[in-house]
Amino acid sequence: MIVSTFGTTAETARRPFSGRRTRLGDVLLQAVAGGAALGTVVLLGLLVYKVVEGARLSLSTFGLGFITSIGWDPVHDHMGAAVFLFGGIDFEQFVLAHVLTIMTALSIGAVSLFWSALFRRSLPATVTSYATTFFLVVGTFVAGLLLTYIYAFRDGVAAASNFEFHPLAYGNPLFAMYVVLASPSGAPVHLGRLLQLLFMSGGDPSRWGPELEPWKLCVAFEMILTALAIFGAVLLVRGRRAMPLRRVRPAMPEPAA
Repeated sequence: MIVSTFGTTAETARRPFSGRRTRLGDVLLQAVAGGAALGTVVLLGLLVYKVVEGARLSLSTFGLGFITSIGWDPVHDHMGAAVFLFGGIDFEQFVLAHVLTIMTALSIGAVSLFWSALFRRSLPATVTSYATTFFLVVGTFVAGLLLTYIYAFRDGVAAASNFEFHPLAYGNPLFAMYVVLASPSGAPVHLGRLLQLLFMSGGDPSRWGPELEPWKLCVAFEMILTALAIFGAVLLVRGRRAMPLRRVRPAMPEPAA
C-alpha cells in the first residue's frame, strides 16, 4: 500500500499521528532547547558589549582605523588591532607564510606523484615519497647548516663574526618560514654573494645582481621541482600507454594421431 503525503497541511505534518498526547519530556526538551538558543543570543550580545566597552579608549584615541590597521609600533604611537587577527604578524608575513606552505605541499605532492608513476606500486612509492620529503624538509636544512659552519670556521673563529647561511639552507621551507616570521625585512642577500657562498669561495662579499630573500629562493626551487616531477610523471604515464600490448596467441590444438 502506498500512502501519499500530497496535500498534507502544516498541522498534520507536526502531528503525524492522530490522538497524539503531549508528553512532559517533550515539553521540557523544547523548553531547554529554546532556553539554550536564547542564552546563546544573549551571550553573544554581552560579548559584543564587553568588546566595545573595552575598546572604547582605543577607538576614541585612534579612531576606527584601530580596527582595520595592521601596523603595531608602540614606539611611534601607531597601533592596530587587525595585526592580532594573523597571530601577531603583519599581513605580508601572513601571505608569505601561506605561500610557502602551499608551495611546499604542492612540491611534495608532485614528487609523490612521480614516484607513484615510476614504481606503480603503493608500498615502494609511499616509502620513497616519505624519504624524499624528509630529505627536502630536514636534510637540506641539516646539510645547509653544516656547510654554513664549515664555511664560517674554515679560516678561524674570527670569520664567524660575519655569519651567513649556505644557499642550500635557503631552499629549505623551514628556514624560509623562520626568516619570514622572525625578520620582517626578509634578510635579502645579493645573487653574487649567494654564488660565493654556494661554492664556498673567499674574498670580499660580492654585491652583484639583485637582492634575493630566502622565501623567494625556496619558492623558486619548489616550483622547479614541482614542474620537473609533473613532467617526469606525464612522460612515464604516456610512455606506458604508447607501448603496444602483447597479445597472447591461443595454443594450436595438436593433430589427432
